[in-house]
Amino acid sequence: MKLEQYQQAIESSNIISKTDVNGIITFVNDEFCKISGYTQDELIGQNHNIVRHPDVPASTFKQLWQTILQKKTYKSTVKNRAKDGSTFYVNTTVFPILDEQGEIEEFIAIRYDVTESVRLSEALIAKDEELEDLNATLEKRVQEQTKALVELNQTLEERVKEEVEKNREKDRFLFQQSRLASMGEMIANIAHQWRQPLSELTITLIR
Repeated sequence: MKLEQYQQAIESSNIISKTDVNGIITFVNDEFCKISGYTQDELIGQNHNIVRHPDVPASTFKQLWQTILQKKTYKSTVKNRAKDGSTFYVNTTVFPILDEQGEIEEFIAIRYDVTESVRLSEALIAKDEELEDLNATLEKRVQEQTKALVELNQTLEERVKEEVEKNREKDRFLFQQSRLASMGEMIANIAHQWRQPLSELTITLIR
């Protein structure tokens, strides 16, 4: 009686299936039907790869069979495909069941649904990649802005030098003008000073 209760407790909280030595399904519980979308009639007698997801490489199933055929327990998180095409993930443990002679009689697989955990993990990985891309983009943008600022500083420095040189030229030109004006004024004064004696000398000579 207790054994039946234990069995009922396990079946109600786990996804369980049994297959023969060739991987043909001989038993599935309600939880298996619920998550896969198939009925028991659709599953019994089918190869277990009926729920195999096409994304899973053949090497994964090769490793599974190599392990269980050596009478060892296989454990992994498996990606499966339901009847409607949706994806679900299950943590899977496959046990070989041996007969009295120690030969494999059948396999029993106990699973539990980890779809939400896997999707959350994938979402976090995607966010991390997005942040890495953003950081890389920001770093590139900072480098570009820094380069632009350096070029702008160089341009400004050249423009400042040009303006300074222009101002120096203006100062030199103004200085030359000032000197010429001073010289013109001095010459005008000298001419004025000489003009008076010359006028008087001219008048004297005329007389």
